[in-house]
Amino acid sequence: MTLLEVEGLSVRFGRRRRRAIEDVSFAIEPSQRLGLIGESGSGKTVTALALMGLLPQNAAVGGEIRVNAVSVRDLDEHSYSRLRGDAMSMVFQEPMTALDPTMRVGRQVAEALLLHSRHQAGSSRKSVMAMLERVGLDEVGRIADSYPHQLSGGQRQRVCIAMALINSPDLVICDEPTTALDVTVQAKVLQVLNEVLGAEGAACLFISHDLAVVSQVCDQVIVMLDGRIVEAGTVAGVFSHPEHPYTKGLVATARLDQMPPGERLPTVPDFYRGQL
Repeated sequence: MTLLEVEGLSVRFGRRRRRAIEDVSFAIEPSQRLGLIGESGSGKTVTALALMGLLPQNAAVGGEIRVNAVSVRDLDEHSYSRLRGDAMSMVFQEPMTALDPTMRVGRQVAEALLLHSRHQAGSSRKSVMAMLERVGLDEVGRIADSYPHQLSGGQRQRVCIAMALINSPDLVICDEPTTALDVTVQAKVLQVLNEVLGAEGAACLFISHDLAVVSQVCDQVIVMLDGRIVEAGTVAGVFSHPEHPYTKGLVATARLDQMPPGERLPTVPDFYRGQL
């Protein structure tokens, strides 16, 4: 059974119904890693928030979203909330804003567990400690008893990953989870994410503008431009032989280190201006 099916998804905002995304369709199979790439403003995060049912009230959503063959449009808010914790979860881009600054992080991870399972408060701490260890954190007792501002950026992001995985969801949506991290910490967090997703057998929708990061995590990729999907395929195929002018521009700008000295730097508009 297909895990996630998106057909003709569109999102418009405000009274004038300004378009954010239009006619977006894709599917994710169990355990699949799908990358969603494109420049800022292309509609990646709006797509993720639409899947999670977290768009603001002024958003008009069209199309169909099915999770495990169940249409989310048929769900009330309580059922959708259960779905968000049990079947799918999300790792947000900026952990400092995703975490509650007034709560110790162990309690925040435990809250996600308690809301979606039959764990009692006393027994949940053991599960929280185990998950914090699985995402590569040391001194988990101290980490659990700390507030978000007392942790480094890499530690906070691992806590967010722990929260997303604590209930063993079928699908984890990662919205540029390493953008705010330096290169060394980013590599460690990606390694942890790959290991835990593999152990859990969870599928992943990985949103990024960094092609190198996507190639480390994903096997399939879709490319968005101006709220639409312009190309899709395997990571190896799309990155090696891009077909759409915009994708060619993205790939070219990611290979600047391979350019001969003195050659003019490529820019994305060179490839798709007037061709869309």
